[in-house]
Amino acid sequence: LMPGPHIQTEENLDLKVRVNEEFGLDTLVNNDASLAAVAEHQLGAGRGFDNLILITQGTGIGGGIIANGRLLNGANGFAGEPGHVLVDSDGYTCACGMKGCWEAYASGAGLANIAKGYARVGNADLIQELAGGDIDSIIGEHVSAALEQKDPDAISIFDEFSTHIAKGLAGLVSILDPEIIILGGGLSVVSHHFVPTLDDRIHNWIMGQEHRPKVRVVPAELGEYAGAVGAAIEASRRMESTL
Repeated sequence: LMPGPHIQTEENLDLKVRVNEEFGLDTLVNNDASLAAVAEHQLGAGRGFDNLILITQGTGIGGGIIANGRLLNGANGFAGEPGHVLVDSDGYTCACGMKGCWEAYASGAGLANIAKGYARVGNADLIQELAGGDIDSIIGEHVSAALEQKDPDAISIFDEFSTHIAKGLAGLVSILDPEIIILGGGLSVVSHHFVPTLDDRIHNWIMGQEHRPKVRVVPAELGEYAGAVGAAIEASRRMESTL
């Protein structure tokens, strides 16, 4: 386990070894979004689909991939990090330190980045007012609040935000060919502003669109405990395989 942009921990902490030593139990360690994908596949919005992508949108972006019914971990356990796919090498700075990650455009931080850009060229007056007049203090919640007041700039910002989400998802569809995409995380409370348009936008940006069905985009069902549920499912599978 290494420190990341949204969690700070001891360098090269071997959590599996630590837990084994503390409790004397065989331990399984995995990413929370990956485990949430397991839970949604088995018990949530992904029931009945064996090829799916879960995207968690909050301050950043997490993800989990189910391929042919099984969690895809990759060669080193790093599969399912779509937030750090590079979309613009001269773009917004991501929490990870790189410039132009998808996360810097399509997460809560991305929504704020877009709004700050509007404000810096003299727009987004209401959003800036909600942020106490300080452009650098703008966060996604200010944009959402302005949208509830039908602010024209907030509407435009959300439309641009939706476009960034759809472009990233279209790239994932081209690579992984899922049946369904599930969106979860903290931005779920405002997802009704962008989810209904995503399947059409994605379909317009993928190869062979005339020969393939639209990929459905749906909200996650299991909420904040999805990762814990997925951990229990994976642990039970491990136990069954050792019996």
